[in-house]
Amino acid sequence: MRLTRPIRLAAAAALAGSVLAVAPPAASAAEPTVAHYSSKMVNDGTDVYYPAGAQGELPVALLMQGAKVHRMHYEAYARAVAAYGFVVVVP
Repeated sequence: MRLTRPIRLAAAAALAGSVLAVAPPAASAAEPTVAHYSSKMVNDGTDVYYPAGAQGELPVALLMQGAKVHRMHYEAYARAVAAYGFVVVVP
């Protein structure tokens, strides 16, 4: 089954809305630093983005990509969410 562009955009908007529905901590006026690392398990990687230097427990947002695109296409969005104080996991 091939998804059309409007369906993919609607799915992405729904995903974005579900991630942002959680009340994120307020972002500071200064640009936060977001750190990143990658993991690879049996030919399938995972990227994790998190606020650099954050202390204590942080909420986790699981960003599931779709439409057969590589997770690197979600880097900017994952960094933006992490800047609000989330750990963002992109498998």
